[in-house]
Amino acid sequence: MDNSSMDNKSDSVIVTLEPSEYTISIGTSAEIVVFLANPSLTGDYFKVMLLGIPPSWITASGPPAVWVQAGGQEKVILNVRPLATPGAVTGSFFARLHVFSQSAPEKGKELEILLKILPEAESKGIIQLRTESDELKVIPGTELKIPLTVSNLSQEADFVELSVQGVPISWVSLPSPVISLYASEQKKVELIL
Repeated sequence: MDNSSMDNKSDSVIVTLEPSEYTISIGTSAEIVVFLANPSLTGDYFKVMLLGIPPSWITASGPPAVWVQAGGQEKVILNVRPLATPGAVTGSFFARLHVFSQSAPEKGKELEILLKILPEAESKGIIQLRTESDELKVIPGTELKIPLTVSNLSQEADFVELSVQGVPISWVSLPSPVISLYASEQKKVELIL
């Protein structure tokens, strides 16, 4: 399932989503990062909605409508947290990310997102590592900063040791290769190559 971008012929918005699959344990959360680009000649407000899952699972990082200037780009972050309630449902769910312009709602875009919801008991020892992009470009001799999000999906404190393979070790810089995480905690780390 490749939902990283949409077919954008004469569109009012370009939507990019990386990745399109998330594994979340009940009671923990995952950050869904959505990039919006406005290819039109005028700025507009865009609404981002996540459909197909309980609204109580979703919180947004900002206002319900995001201003994107003409030719500009903005980032929207949605947090999805399946609630730990009696009889909470687990399994795979397809959610729909619906984005539309307030001036042209009929030209909205939809992307499918696969959410794999794990029960609390199965989450022990699961660490998730996410980047904002799967493809990185750099000019030789320049520094590349790669923002990473490390999440502890378990209900117990844990630690993870980061290492990079495939490039000389002298090219890699991390604040600390060992990251301590409390239960259900996530931390942002910057990897520099």
